[in-house]
Amino acid sequence: MIGVQFGLGIWGYVNSLEANQTTDEIFRDSVTFLYYKNARYRNVVDAVQLKFSCCGYGGLDDYTSGDPTLLNPGHRQRYPKSCCKQHSDICGVEERQDYYYENGCRIKINDHIEFMYRALCVVILVCAAIKVVALILLSIYMSSEMRSVAEEIDDEEEIEKKDANKPVGKFSTEV
Repeated sequence: MIGVQFGLGIWGYVNSLEANQTTDEIFRDSVTFLYYKNARYRNVVDAVQLKFSCCGYGGLDDYTSGDPTLLNPGHRQRYPKSCCKQHSDICGVEERQDYYYENGCRIKINDHIEFMYRALCVVILVCAAIKVVALILLSIYMSSEMRSVAEEIDDEEEIEKKDANKPVGKFSTEV
């Protein structure tokens, strides 16, 4: 079991980049293709943008470039309100770049996921190491206990041998 934990911890630490690539694809597609078409994706993207103070996958342009049928059809709002630095009625409609977070969320998400992923792997490795140390200490303790018990048995056998060699009865030299 400990070997499995060590293997899992090391494998996870090494493969954290794959988790970032998967997240990249999901978030990019959520921003580029699904933001205005699916409320669940929109809520997730908005929550991420608010948490990390960022906008889109690569930046503001994610909401204005690309296939026009995927953009915000029939609405005045050019950018999501979650891209706004300060919420106001004109944010999302105005073209002024200083109203919005300019940086995309990709790097911030990847950094966060990599940190959390690696932290989890470190916790797994630390737990496995604690188990190894506990096993070593337990084996040392058990070894010393077994030696102690063996010494007690040897002492008892020696006493029994002495008692067996003593004469018993009226010919005893004891007074």
